[in-house]
Amino acid sequence: MSNQVSLFGKLPQSCSACDKEFDKKNKEMVQSWNVLVKQEVVRLFCPDCIGKTREVIDECEKTIADITEKDT
Repeated sequence: MSNQVSLFGKLPQSCSACDKEFDKKNKEMVQSWNVLVKQEVVRLFCPDCIGKTREVIDECEKTIADITEKDT
């Protein structure tokens, strides 16, 4: 738990993808932005970038499903 608290201090001040500013005093931002911690590297992503990422993943999954369906 103390390790997680120390990582909070490493929270970026902007989106790691688009550099949109993050205000950690803004309740809406705190609740809607996503934090990713991997090997003690802390990344922060805004809702717009998360949405774009989900769209790309959905499109890739659909393409894979279409290819798999054609092969069977």
